[in-house]
Amino acid sequence: MISQRLAAKERSYQPKNIDGWSFYNIQKSLMNQKPLFKGEELRGYVKRYFPQKWQYFIGDIFGFNWYLSLEIQINKDIYDVQW
Repeated sequence: MISQRLAAKERSYQPKNIDGWSFYNIQKSLMNQKPLFKGEELRGYVKRYFPQKWQYFIGDIFGFNWYLSLEIQINKDIYDVQW
């Protein structure tokens, strides 16, 4: 229940007085999309993911993000940043 509340807070993020790129990343366990802003303009999203499910479980158990990857969408371009 707490994770769901934090995820909702991330999705509703609106930057204040930030000119550069920003997103709100408060929790680490859910792999939800986080809105990506440049200034106050919504430009896309950032999504954390693990390529394999076993990598997620190892990271969750031991607290390491060795295999953590990112999917970043800016406008309609998608970038895959892998470990």
